[in-house]
Amino acid sequence: MKMPPALIVLFVLALSACATSSPFELKGVNRTLSPALAKSGTAHQGQTAIWGGLIIQSTNLKDRSEIEVLAYPLNEQGEPIRSASAQGRFYIQQDGYLETAQYAAGRWISVLGTVKPPVQGKVGSADYTFAVIKSVQLELWPDPSQSDSSNPRVQFGIGIGISR
Repeated sequence: MKMPPALIVLFVLALSACATSSPFELKGVNRTLSPALAKSGTAHQGQTAIWGGLIIQSTNLKDRSEIEVLAYPLNEQGEPIRSASAQGRFYIQQDGYLETAQYAAGRWISVLGTVKPPVQGKVGSADYTFAVIKSVQLELWPDPSQSDSSNPRVQFGIGIGISR
């Protein structure tokens, strides 16, 4: 049985609707370079990495903004895996001004950037060494528990549900 071309096109479009893509260009990015590894010394300075996690706080300084992040591992699209265990903290440095209300504590973020030397800081009253990444690209992730009813949802596929 030969399938009509229009049906083939519909099938391919339906399959592509299920695929998700990363907002980041990941070619040449060291995906294995974690904040924990980067803060252990200077060997990784200048490398391009992608990190992400939960924003702890954002601060605007004289010539840049700084975001403190609780690191989480990332999925293939570069989004933090919220169900995973936290993996330490790092700072994002962004030239210029970021609106701290938008980059607020509790938001999920990913950053593509250049690894810088680690810096000493504090977590509470404890001394802490922070990995540092200078931002090339930031991505704030939506909270999946917050549904946006103003945007229509379109879904392709076949589902089977069984209830008792």
